[in-house]
Amino acid sequence: MSAPGHAKRLAVVFSRLGPYHLARLAAASRRASAQGRELVAVEIARRNASHFWEQRAAPPELLVETLLEGDYAGADAGTLWRETERTLERHCPDAVAVNGWSAPEAHAALCWCRRRGRGAILMSTAQRSASQGSGARERLKAALVRRFDAALVGGARHRSYLESLGMAGERITTGYNVVDNAHFARGAAEAMRGADARREALGLPERYFLTPCRFIPEKNLPVLLDAYERYARAAPSGVRWPLVIVGEGPGREALERRIAALECAREIHLMGFQSYERMPALYALAGALVLPSISETWGLVINEAFACGLPAIVSERCGAVDDLVEPGVNGDRFDPRDPGALAARLAAHAGASDAARARMSLAARERIGEWPVERFADGLLAAADHAVAAAQGPRAIGAGLMALALRALPRSTVARSAAQAAGAPPGGTGPCASRS
Repeated sequence: MSAPGHAKRLAVVFSRLGPYHLARLAAASRRASAQGRELVAVEIARRNASHFWEQRAAPPELLVETLLEGDYAGADAGTLWRETERTLERHCPDAVAVNGWSAPEAHAALCWCRRRGRGAILMSTAQRSASQGSGARERLKAALVRRFDAALVGGARHRSYLESLGMAGERITTGYNVVDNAHFARGAAEAMRGADARREALGLPERYFLTPCRFIPEKNLPVLLDAYERYARAAPSGVRWPLVIVGEGPGREALERRIAALECAREIHLMGFQSYERMPALYALAGALVLPSISETWGLVINEAFACGLPAIVSERCGAVDDLVEPGVNGDRFDPRDPGALAARLAAHAGASDAARARMSLAARERIGEWPVERFADGLLAAADHAVAAAQGPRAIGAGLMALALRALPRSTVARSAAQAAGAPPGGTGPCASRS
């Protein structure tokens, strides 16, 4: 094991690796290598039906181990638990970072870290919501969070929430929610060099509001449509911006029916899922991003839009607003329960002068320039060092706690094995034991 306070070997666990994860992890791998460290990305499954990411090869500088070839949703929790532990035992990292606290692989990794005396890092974008209180669920979260040694979070709201759950502020780093700014900036510049041809090829109007999202209730699309209808009724037809909605999801049929019933239906365009390569052009040719979510842990589309120079009109429920969106400078914010407020923001942005829009575009690029993929790399490695320093040697996590945490999983045998693992004596046998 490495010296106290320095994580030489680091594992990062995600259910599936999409374009965002690969960009972040490649930056972290480059940074780790430059510092004489090793990083392995553990992808639990090759596919995940809840996301429409296309398959992408890992960058050559990033070591990726994929545990299951099938779909994540089709794997039983016991398999996820066992494969995660086997992989960590084989790689024997000094610290392990996991995405959130609710998945079986996160619990497996946490138990493994506690038994082996390794640093456990929580990567989280959880924030306090209006519906959360101080009940049993929050107490369970707090108990789990205190078992981690350090955390990497999105921004100010997420730091504050973890501190309220008992994580020491000095062991929390930021930078989790970043994208490959260069990818989006390059794509946007290319699109603008041939703007008319690209717009025609994509079937896009001259200037439009853009909403990229999954079609699920949290994205609050009914309020978006209500707000857009109010805006369209008040705006003269010659200066009215259409609305372009990009994405897919289980709510598509209901969304189509709702749009068809609107007077402004011809001004609303559903474009379906668009690839990672095509999205920069959609941002570059738009007039403003609109993100109306009623619940959004961060909102990576804000990062993407800003990297393309596109101002953003964002729900105040989005976790990124305090860190990224400055009203009147690079965008605006609104109450997602108030369609009238959103309609007013749409009208204001569509009515702004070209000079004002240019200033907002520049401000958007400048703000997101402070959030490159290297920010994730630095935050992750700093969290790993905090975790190694804070880890107090092998210890049990508590069988009762893990049984409660896993009560919602589909296999009771998983909860039993988790409880047994959580209460098992520290140490044990295996390749990692001999290297401790």
